[in-house]
Amino acid sequence: MKKFKFLYLLLIFLSLFNCSKDQTSELNTATNQPQAREEQSKEPDTSTVTYFTAEVSQEKDTEMTDDYLIIHDNNGKLIDFQSFEKGDSIKFNADQDSISMTFTVTQLTIFNKDEPRIFDLISYSEINRNSTWKIRPNFIDFNSDQSLTATGSFRVGISGTELAVPSAFKLTPRDNAGISNYFGNNLESETIWSTFVNPQIYENTQDFRITSYNDAGSSKVFILEDVMNNDSFEIDYEDFTDFDSFIDFSGSSLGNTNIEFSGYSNRDIDVNYSTQSGNLFRFRQRSPGIDLDPASIQIGYLDEEYTFYSFFVNYFYDYGYVRKYFGSTPPKSIRILDKPNVSITNSSFDNFSFTLDLDYLRSSSAWRYLRNSEYGQITWTVHAAANSYPKIREFPEELLEKYPISNIDSLEYVNTSFMLDSFSYPEFIEKTFVTQDIETTVRNEEIIILGGQ
Repeated sequence: MKKFKFLYLLLIFLSLFNCSKDQTSELNTATNQPQAREEQSKEPDTSTVTYFTAEVSQEKDTEMTDDYLIIHDNNGKLIDFQSFEKGDSIKFNADQDSISMTFTVTQLTIFNKDEPRIFDLISYSEINRNSTWKIRPNFIDFNSDQSLTATGSFRVGISGTELAVPSAFKLTPRDNAGISNYFGNNLESETIWSTFVNPQIYENTQDFRITSYNDAGSSKVFILEDVMNNDSFEIDYEDFTDFDSFIDFSGSSLGNTNIEFSGYSNRDIDVNYSTQSGNLFRFRQRSPGIDLDPASIQIGYLDEEYTFYSFFVNYFYDYGYVRKYFGSTPPKSIRILDKPNVSITNSSFDNFSFTLDLDYLRSSSAWRYLRNSEYGQITWTVHAAANSYPKIREFPEELLEKYPISNIDSLEYVNTSFMLDSFSYPEFIEKTFVTQDIETTVRNEEIIILGGQ
């Protein structure tokens, strides 16, 4: 009996020993699992992901163009490129670990599929991974009025005395549906002068504005209403009237300065000038070469209802100052910002760098390559956030072989626009490619343009 009891206790002991051993083994295995996972996490993630998506609008016209999207990393290395047509959904895929958190996206449009071609490239830096863009139709061409069909023409003659002779005139359709006409003067005698122009009439255009310019910083206006085909007008300059109101432009030096002032109605508003419906007038004042150096210049305007005004000042084409103002009436005075100190330390496209002693929100730099009309041209614009600039060092070899003119080594620096008061860079990207309301979002802006040609 005692023998059986002893065997029974031995079996229990062995059973407990084995359980303890198994638990210890399991504990050791559990303890080693994090180390195993850590070793596994060190292996590269080779899973393929979609890091950028572009939805192309059905409204975008791609029939007469070749269109591409090109992706570069932050060091300028080419990642990928794809062609697209209207209605396409483009997905860029790559290994998870091979794509940085941000990269540069370039939209390439090649106009004229046969020689001579025109290449237009626009790059956007610091685009976030997993972004989805909407590629919209092209902005309306600034010169789209050139394609309007003329429905007739008329004659305008202006005469006056030599003492009152302006330096030039500009005739503009009041609704901006048509082509503006600049014209000068012809002296008929020592005291009498005259000038004339034969402008065209376009559909739904009956009213015109004639603005006079002179070097003394003043101007006058004459309105033509209900103009019909073959009409003829003989106008005495004494019948021109002063503008309703004036803006005082002031600055440290306004000699040798061009000033353009435009007003836009609330119809078809487009703050990027893509449409100019309701254009009040474009006033060019004080061409380069004038010796006068006043501290202020007055520019007149008509008291009409306009949604926004824009002001552009140009000094010898090496410095531009732009203001856009929203409101039914413009400000009474505008102080023109003095040209800041800027140093272009490297003007090459692939290694552009500069210093500027002024805070700004974002920049837009332009390069251009013009050979001749036989071989076409290239323009490349790069948008960047403040205090940063992308490097684009590689171009797809396949595109270089297909379009030999596409050589970034031939690009020449033009200028850089610095946005002082406008959208931040992230807002600019979002409103351009996500909400797509950048053209119609009301905002005041202040921009300076510095640089080359």
